[in-house]
Amino acid sequence: MMTNDFRERPTAQGALEHWYQLKSKLSPNTIRLRLGKPDATVGDTVVNTLADGVVNLAWLFDEVGKLTCA
Repeated sequence: MMTNDFRERPTAQGALEHWYQLKSKLSPNTIRLRLGKPDATVGDTVVNTLADGVVNLAWLFDEVGKLTCA
């Protein structure tokens, strides 16, 4: 897909089909993971995971609050 000659590149439909093939091989849990830096330490990964969890919990409680207040 990164060739300089555009005639060698796949069509948009071909690229989309390739994406669906790749996506079908991944588990839903893997898809949700954030991409990490190649040089990230275990500590970085833990902090990012915890931060994502806090954001998700805040969103969840906000949505629950909207349901109970409505």
